[in-house]
Amino acid sequence: MSEGQIAFEFDPESRSLLDQLFIRFGKAKVFAAVVEFFARESLVIAGKISRIVLQTLRQQGNLARSITGRGELIDGIPACRVGILSGAALQYAGVQEFGTKGKDPSSPYPTIKPKNAKTLAMPVEDSLTTSGVPRYEGPKQDPRDLKFELIARGNLVGRLVVDTAAKHVSKARVALANSVAARQKLRALKDGDRSPEARAVRAAAKKAARAYALASSRAGQAQLDAIDKNRTAYLLLRKLDLEPRHYLRDNFLKLLPDIARKLAVTIGRYLNGSAA
Repeated sequence: MSEGQIAFEFDPESRSLLDQLFIRFGKAKVFAAVVEFFARESLVIAGKISRIVLQTLRQQGNLARSITGRGELIDGIPACRVGILSGAALQYAGVQEFGTKGKDPSSPYPTIKPKNAKTLAMPVEDSLTTSGVPRYEGPKQDPRDLKFELIARGNLVGRLVVDTAAKHVSKARVALANSVAARQKLRALKDGDRSPEARAVRAAAKKAARAYALASSRAGQAQLDAIDKNRTAYLLLRKLDLEPRHYLRDNFLKLLPDIARKLAVTIGRYLNGSAA
């Protein structure tokens, strides 16, 4: 994930106080104290941003829970790092923050285009968990019966819907095959054959015909019902651009005055000798 850095700029008075600290305690000790402060405060900041993300970004629970923080030195300067630093959410956290170039030319992320397929399959509705994470790797790994419906409108090629009638249609096909096989056996009988075997063949043919009629009727009704019941599982897109959300940057900036105040208090304690 690409990073954005926010620097603390010291006014002349604050710079003078900082120089006094360096003289009194040594730069290394002061920097270590600031890093320790950031290590504590970064977790507080991460918790606050995580709660904000849960409240404001729909279906991004996994992203919100992955936000953490730590204190460290960057180019020798004490720093506070807050964001998605590891885990599964890391693969999409950056594009959620910065969007793609089609929506924001300054984004480091290009427009998303299919690599090994003609379209992008974007999971929606029941294909996502309540946290907004895809339930399956893609349509090929989805165990549900999916049916393609052409839309061909702009960037939208079509959609894959959960075919609620598929099981009934499949049963009707099996019943048809059984009925055809039973009729073939029936036609093979000699006229006037009254043997037990012949009677069994005739009974099986009638039973198979009744089973097919019932299965066919159910399949027809299921297909009619599916017009209203079929749920969209995936939207098939030629490409995809995402708006930048800046859920980390904007929320961090809102918390920055409080962070600066707490840092000033910490530095003040050292200056007054209340910290070793």
